[in-house]
Amino acid sequence: MDKRIVFKNLDGSCGIFVPSPDCKKDLESLAVQVVPEGLEWRIVSVEEIPSDRHFRAAWTDDKSTQTVDVDIKKAIEVQKDYIRDARRPLLEDLDVRELRGEDVEAEKQILRDMPSLCDGVENLNELKKIMP
Repeated sequence: MDKRIVFKNLDGSCGIFVPSPDCKKDLESLAVQVVPEGLEWRIVSVEEIPSDRHFRAAWTDDKSTQTVDVDIKKAIEVQKDYIRDARRPLLEDLDVRELRGEDVEAEKQILRDMPSLCDGVENLNELKKIMP
């Protein structure tokens, strides 16, 4: 099935329901059954949903477009979280090297500053490249 049910959750996130290929119900009836009561929903084709799930937590259906979009401000925060997770073991390694007497402060500062490199980036591909 090439259709999806899209809805906005109470927390502002974008919910997407993927019907089973074996589903015999029409999508309107299914939407009434699966979308939490009181939430608006719509049926979209799979092409209207981003294929890259890297920024899935930043998907939004707030804009007046036919597609599910990526909220750039949320995407920046998502990328900052990815960076923090990726740099954690690197910083731990630098801590060990520092205990051994190496001067690693400059390397540590570069890693500490990485999340701030995301601020102001408007292109999702460029944002995704910012990683330790």
